[in-house]
Amino acid sequence: MHARVLATLLTVAAPVGALADRGALSLEAGGVAAGVRAEPAVGAGDSVTGTVAGATFGARYALSNSVEVTGTVDWFAAAPFYNDNTVIVTGNGTFRGQLQSRLSRYSAKLGAQYVRGLTWRIRVGAEVGWTRLMSERLDLVDVTPAVPRSFGLGLGSRSMDHLVVVGLAGVEWAVSDHVSFAVTPRVEFPFGGGLMAMTVPLTVAYSWYTL
Repeated sequence: MHARVLATLLTVAAPVGALADRGALSLEAGGVAAGVRAEPAVGAGDSVTGTVAGATFGARYALSNSVEVTGTVDWFAAAPFYNDNTVIVTGNGTFRGQLQSRLSRYSAKLGAQYVRGLTWRIRVGAEVGWTRLMSERLDLVDVTPAVPRSFGLGLGSRSMDHLVVVGLAGVEWAVSDHVSFAVTPRVEFPFGGGLMAMTVPLTVAYSWYTL
């Protein structure tokens, strides 16, 4: 008797199908944090590792019960970065110091992923796309004196655009036929240098079944 009741409860609680069912359209959103390694936006110097955080938005469409095509947009709020031993050459001479800036970024990517599972699902895939890095409040600072001082170079702001390729792998929990939660770490590799990032988005998705 107890076994029959337990089986009935599990049947009611479990989703009746996988969210990767062919024809399923899913919209997702959530927060994202990233560990990044950034080169100086101006001049040449040491790369620096730091963290940024923001929001992510995406859409997925299931071409089959195991393959989805994806689209993702990420936005990261500005965070302070400090590149030591940065050398900048101007018409007034060569300056060496710590390059201080506030780094933000946003990106848009398209890709595909393989999905396996029902209530708990494994997601593995790849994306390609574009990212823009924004470095604001750039200032080269002499940090050798007891009281650091700016060189006053008037560096302003810089932006860089890169193509990126992304590898991803994560897990998704389908709490119902339409709602799921996922954590899907991504590693982003830019073409031509720039910012390499390890991002960890935590998202909630809602799915419709179009077929």
